[in-house]
Amino acid sequence: MAKKKVIKKSAPTKGGFLKKTVASLSIRRQSFLDRRPHRSLRRTKRRDLPKHVPLPGYFSFTKYVMKTIQLYRKGFAIFLVLYIIVGSLLVGIASQENYKALTDSFGTLGQELIGGNVDTATQTLALFGAAISGGLADPLTEAQQVYLVLLGMFTWLAVVWYLRHRLSGTIVKVRDALYNSGGPFLSSLIIAFFMVVQLVPGAVGILIYSMAASSGIIDGGIESMLFATIALLLCVLSLYWVASSFFAALIVTIPGTYPLVAMKMAGDIVLGRRLSVMLRLLWLGLALLIAWALVLIPAILIAGWINTVWLPIVPVVIQILSAGSVLVGATYIYLLYRKMIDEPVA
Repeated sequence: MAKKKVIKKSAPTKGGFLKKTVASLSIRRQSFLDRRPHRSLRRTKRRDLPKHVPLPGYFSFTKYVMKTIQLYRKGFAIFLVLYIIVGSLLVGIASQENYKALTDSFGTLGQELIGGNVDTATQTLALFGAAISGGLADPLTEAQQVYLVLLGMFTWLAVVWYLRHRLSGTIVKVRDALYNSGGPFLSSLIIAFFMVVQLVPGAVGILIYSMAASSGIIDGGIESMLFATIALLLCVLSLYWVASSFFAALIVTIPGTYPLVAMKMAGDIVLGRRLSVMLRLLWLGLALLIAWALVLIPAILIAGWINTVWLPIVPVVIQILSAGSVLVGATYIYLLYRKMIDEPVA
């Protein structure tokens, strides 16, 4: 009886594994280069860029965002109330005592510097600056900082889930969003970590400028311009990176999408339009600042006329504006993302 010839399979050699790894990385690199025609330190020709339909104007798109919020005003009102209640319980609100102490300090400061009272306009603007910079709030504990981050992330996830279903024609309630939107929390947390890393250059630039100003290094105009330019460039770099990460935070909420895949898809979406996205994010910040000024400055004036310690008018208004800013910001970014993916390529 003839013996069967047994063919032994050779174990994969170390060199074969290395070749496969190099080949896989080469394919990934070539795929990236094919998707991204821009090359660092090289001028990209317009013919190599994808032809996109121009994004809507700043004012028209802002009007569209506000119309969307008005259309689903009941749901957004519930989100607003929930954010205010949960935020007040877990994080707290601006301190009425700090506000009163800062207001009273203007009288003493005016007597020492100018021999009289500080005018109402200067006092109001100073209080407004303290309010938007967080100067009226007590320092947050570590637990309160964690609560604030969790509250912001879950609000983001709930608003995105709610808008995605309502804009698709599905009638859902805020309760559904609260119970069903938390699935991609871990993926969103990873995207948030990437965004924090991307914001490091801007934070370093601001830190360098503030340290140079406080230590007296900046004495003349040339030194001040140099440090300000460095800080500005680092902030622009952070904004350049984080512009696509906002969209990655939206893409990762799609079931089955992993964080790195979301980052790659977001980079492809903003290809050729990153500057437009950056400018619209800056416009969002400016619009929110104007809204704060239009609401908070009259509240400061009214609080000054009433002049009562027990009625926290300004802290309550700050809490409402903070909650509204989170909701409007999430809606603005999500609708901008929808405009970019829904419109056909020109």
